[in-house]
Amino acid sequence: MITVVANDDPNFAPTPYTRMNRPHGDDDGEFKDSGPPSDVLTVDLTQDSSSGVPGGSLPKRKRSSGGKSRGSSRKVPDAIQDFPSEWDRTSDEQCLQDASNISSEQDAHKMLADFPVVWDQLRLDVQMLMRSGVGYSGAVELLDQDQVLHTKFPLDPLLEMLVRMMFWNKLDETPWTKHVPRHYFRAARAKLDDYLEDDVRPPVWDALMGLDQEEEDLIPEVFEPEVDDKTKDGDFVPGEEFELPEDEVIPVDESPPKRT
Repeated sequence: MITVVANDDPNFAPTPYTRMNRPHGDDDGEFKDSGPPSDVLTVDLTQDSSSGVPGGSLPKRKRSSGGKSRGSSRKVPDAIQDFPSEWDRTSDEQCLQDASNISSEQDAHKMLADFPVVWDQLRLDVQMLMRSGVGYSGAVELLDQDQVLHTKFPLDPLLEMLVRMMFWNKLDETPWTKHVPRHYFRAARAKLDDYLEDDVRPPVWDALMGLDQEEEDLIPEVFEPEVDDKTKDGDFVPGEEFELPEDEVIPVDESPPKRT
């Protein structure tokens, strides 16, 4: 027996619960009810059909349209760059296998004492070259040349570099990438796909900072002192010399000092 309860029936009136007795057996013994009958099923149709129902499909997880980023507001390229345009397909040199000579970031940071640059703002390939013992100037000069450099990078940092360049389409702007073997690009693409699946946007791969750039271009906020620019005042008149208001003029005694 199935009892259907619907609250939207205007003629429905709840009734007190009535115990149901089974027929007497051959021994005419009275059946003792130990609870609600097991063959009675009550279906409540008053619940919203969109609520959890056994066997129903669960809502799918929605991915964020913006993705996670480390402060980047740049426009994301339409497609991922898998390989450099002038890629050397015959390259087979491996990345750095022994990372025992890689120094810590703290030790490499000391090389920047004479340069107005910030370690955290350096590209990852610059950082790794410095951690391998190359000075800042030497690292920038090496990275600006078309030569094999991935042999100086351990596997994990190398893949992270490739991930960032592939996502931001910067492989052609980094000459050493054209000498990287295919299997490293494939591994980097798999890592990038994992990032995108988790809705994570790789950090931006900036252009290499040249050594001939002025210090003001490297860290503008350090070399630009705060100046009260009068030209931005609303009552500023070009060519008009600044004068104190009459009520703020301080009298000055210009008489010669008296001899004692």
